[in-house]
Amino acid sequence: MNLFFELNEIQKIFKDIYLITGHQCALFDPEYHVLLRYPTQANPFCQHIQSTAVGKSKCEACDMYGFRHAKMTGKLCVYQCHAGLIEVCVPIKSGQRNDEILGYVVLGHLLDDQTSLGSQWNTVYENCRHFIRDMSALNHQFFQLIPTSRSCISAMCDILQICIEHLLLQKLIQRNRDDLWQRAQTYIDENLREKLLVSDIARELSVSVSTLNRCAEKNVGMAIGKFILQKRIVLACKYLKDPKYNISEIAGNCGISDYNYFSRVFKLKTGMTPREYRAVFLRSGNVPELPDPDKLTLSAVNLTGGEQI
Repeated sequence: MNLFFELNEIQKIFKDIYLITGHQCALFDPEYHVLLRYPTQANPFCQHIQSTAVGKSKCEACDMYGFRHAKMTGKLCVYQCHAGLIEVCVPIKSGQRNDEILGYVVLGHLLDDQTSLGSQWNTVYENCRHFIRDMSALNHQFFQLIPTSRSCISAMCDILQICIEHLLLQKLIQRNRDDLWQRAQTYIDENLREKLLVSDIARELSVSVSTLNRCAEKNVGMAIGKFILQKRIVLACKYLKDPKYNISEIAGNCGISDYNYFSRVFKLKTGMTPREYRAVFLRSGNVPELPDPDKLTLSAVNLTGGEQI
């Protein structure tokens, strides 16, 4: 996935959250790679645990649990890490129809102030004593952590959701424009046999019709409607080589329900009717030589966003 993250602006937001709450936020991409942390270093407690191979492996496994649960449910995941601390993983959803995950924000290293610190330390001790040598140092670092009420944890989750909506609204996290053409082609290829409106394609990809047309002009030198029509004609040529399909059936298979319209645009694009194209192919066994498509006019065909392509 080709994504853009405005890390400087996101860091400012994470810094504000840290100044208010004292808790670290981290940003991860969809493949679970960390892009940003604030503060940049984990607190001494977590650093101590992650200084061992076993501790680091356990921390990574906990992160993966949060990512996968958030991805599967599409909702934030509040869970207890292997050491006994509370962590939160919030998915960054695109807001489009498929609601794909663009990344994750993780809020970590929380203690529950409704459970005694002694009880929570006992849990940490039992979970970590097998791989941490200096438990006295870990004990000191544990009691430097900030106990947080469950209502505050819930409030921080709400704030994170609002921050994520802000990141998306301000386009601080978004797909790269270069990725738009790839998505457009994929959508067109998957729906070429169906009725396609340029306006519907733009809506599906969360862009304007003008943006979609500019993207097509940049990548293939033509408007999106003309590009779709070209793909329909190429598909029609493949069908015409097989005599088992009649012309009307081929028109439908290419996403053009009107036989007369199909014949008209096929001739405009190729210089011959579908029947003439088939006759030449069946007679010679070779694909007819077509005029240069870039020199053909489609002025008689309406290719506006509100018309079927």
